[in-house]
Amino acid sequence: MSLLWQIHRKQITPAVYGIIMSGGKDMNNAYLTDESDEDGNFGFTDIPFGEYIVKEIAAPTGYILSDEQYPVVIAENGDIVEITAENKAITVSISKEDLYGNELTGASMQLIDENGDVIDEWTSDGENHIITNIHAGSYTLKEVAAPDGYVIATDISFTIDEYGNVTVDGVEANAFDDDGNSIVTMIDDATLVKISKQDMTTGTELPGATLQVIDKDGNVIEEWVSGTEPHYIEAKLIAGETYTLREITAPDGYNTAEDIEFTVNADGSVTEVTMKDEAIIVTTPNVATGDTGKSPLGYIMVIAGLVLLTVSIFARKKKEESADDYAELCPDFIEGEED
Repeated sequence: MSLLWQIHRKQITPAVYGIIMSGGKDMNNAYLTDESDEDGNFGFTDIPFGEYIVKEIAAPTGYILSDEQYPVVIAENGDIVEITAENKAITVSISKEDLYGNELTGASMQLIDENGDVIDEWTSDGENHIITNIHAGSYTLKEVAAPDGYVIATDISFTIDEYGNVTVDGVEANAFDDDGNSIVTMIDDATLVKISKQDMTTGTELPGATLQVIDKDGNVIEEWVSGTEPHYIEAKLIAGETYTLREITAPDGYNTAEDIEFTVNADGSVTEVTMKDEAIIVTTPNVATGDTGKSPLGYIMVIAGLVLLTVSIFARKKKEESADDYAELCPDFIEGEED
């Protein structure tokens, strides 16, 4: 008995179809198989009369294996049965986000297969990146360069099975886009710099200082006046780049600090920068106040002065007594002198 059965596959090549006896226990054990040609056609010949099921055994590369079954009845010699089968392309959606779920622009991305070949590369543009007709297998999503103000994320490994199911790090993806495609999401940490302006002696935050962060080209990236809490700069400075912290004006009573150079951490950790101001010291000269009562030298000087005063009074008194004695002894001489 000779029977020709032809099946036309639409658009896609190649695929493998099998014909299975209807009611058979093993649906994976095909009676006959055939591979579609370059036009998507395949067929079976010399099929005995009976009821059969045609199903896809292997999908074309980059397409989801169809689980659809086509029941067919062969009743006459020379019957030609024609069916149309379609496969949905394996598609994955790549999302590049910040910590708050916002799509990022400017990230250089690559998708690498298990052989280490780059099968797709692109720059994020604020929308999900769609990769279609991707083979079932294992992949690595890699960020080559992060957007300014963000840190390069860790690689993400994921697999796609023949049914298009995506598993990320052993967990099946549970996020899908509007077209039902699995989403693989890579999140970038923002750079975060903590700048503390402190009193050199107490280590407490010092308000009132005008500060600037300047890039390597001399551009002022941010300017602010210090307060009672450290100042944070988020998602603005480039990871791995070196900047200068400069004090433009110091608070009253403080000296202006020297510039500080710092490099933004590239590992996602907080970059901490501390600038300390030294208080201006006012020196008062030691001027004598005349209060010698508390000094030993003062006591000595007072005593010496009293002694000299006493001696002077005593000497004067002795002199006056000697003159009186002489006048009593020579009164005429005294009177003559007076005349």
